[in-house]
Amino acid sequence: ATFEFADISGGAASEIRTWTLSETPNSINGDNTLDISVKRVPNGLVTNWLHDHAEVGLEVKLNGVQGEMTAIQLDELTQKPVVPDNLLLLSAGIGITPSLSMVRGIGAFSLQDQTKITMIHVERFEEEILCHQELVRRSRNYPNFSYTNIISSNQGRLTKEHLQTLVPNAASQQAYVCGPTQFMRDMTEYLVSIGVP
Repeated sequence: ATFEFADISGGAASEIRTWTLSETPNSINGDNTLDISVKRVPNGLVTNWLHDHAEVGLEVKLNGVQGEMTAIQLDELTQKPVVPDNLLLLSAGIGITPSLSMVRGIGAFSLQDQTKITMIHVERFEEEILCHQELVRRSRNYPNFSYTNIISSNQGRLTKEHLQTLVPNAASQQAYVCGPTQFMRDMTEYLVSIGVP
């Protein structure tokens, strides 16, 4: 979702920023909201302004919503949401937001019994994991949802060998990878090498 902000102190007359949605749009019947997750970052003019000044009722201009990174599709015949049998969500850093959106959407559409989700998230420090408690709770409540986080400051980077032990039935997985560019390159290479299509 792309938003336009006007008259932010220290910025231009118009500041445009884009965030990944953290909730699947329309996943709740009659829902007309967009949910984004804004992480405070050093020198982040708009993100830090939102953390310091945003309040309920703040109005900003929505320039548009686009993108196709979703595991939830509409069945052409029934027009009902469907998901793949085996879903692998692999993320690092703020790349967790589309994975979070898919997990929440699958739950909201009551599709959690129709897919086996393996979610692996890499974060530098545990306290920086977005919605960690929610994901732990979901993994306890839904037997088809496996959630693993890797804290790189303690455990090091995710290796191909470690990934292979975490991803059962590699050839049957539909995988989504989101995070820093080098992470996505490495994980894509590892996934292909262990047989994920």
